[in-house]
Amino acid sequence: MKFQKKLNKKYMFDTIGSFVIETRFTFLCSLIAEMSSGKGKGKKSKGRPLENGHSKKSKLCDEGLFRISDEANEQKEALKSAWGSEEKSLDKDDVLLVNEPFTCCSVKGFLSSSDAVESLITELEDVDFLQKDNDLYKFRQSPDLAGSSSPTLAALQRFMCEDVRPWLSDLTGIELDKTVDMFCARYDYTDYLLCHDDRLEGRRIAYILYLVPESWNAEDGGALDLFSSDEDGQPDEVSVKM
Repeated sequence: MKFQKKLNKKYMFDTIGSFVIETRFTFLCSLIAEMSSGKGKGKKSKGRPLENGHSKKSKLCDEGLFRISDEANEQKEALKSAWGSEEKSLDKDDVLLVNEPFTCCSVKGFLSSSDAVESLITELEDVDFLQKDNDLYKFRQSPDLAGSSSPTLAALQRFMCEDVRPWLSDLTGIELDKTVDMFCARYDYTDYLLCHDDRLEGRRIAYILYLVPESWNAEDGGALDLFSSDEDGQPDEVSVKM
């Protein structure tokens, strides 16, 4: 999983401060979501609290389906110390955190259950994707997944709101409300998403959840490229590739 203070890019989660959670599953998929503080500038987020519309019974049924891995929790204090520091970075085991050109972090194996993710992938395969194609991007995108009635998607939504949101808030020191937008983007061969700043009103943390096979490598594509900017504030060159 990757999370950053401003974000970028075969299924994928997107949101500012950035965190990337990498998982290893059967096809490249990321769910794009937003965590909001209710403050900020830019286009308005259409997010809503994830817990709306879910019964107590369904919540009990999926309790523990998704869980932050022990490995991610063990690295949390080191990440907390390095987050937002101009002098610190972190490159240890399966964790990478950089603060230039802006703060971004990648954690491999963030989720503890591969079975839950495989179930998630199965449900996503039944979603109707809309082709998105212009000069900035080319990929297929799902409808808004917040409030989905599919069991595993609903469980993931609650997990992101009730577990990951406070985990990230504690790590970053950023106060977050319960608004989370979530959609899935599927990138096939030759699909792309060009450089953009990811600014939306109220958006504070962008995260991408990659669902890729264990054999996936840099040559297969799908990297998150962080661009430095020139003296005019325009994208200059790729300074970090995740």
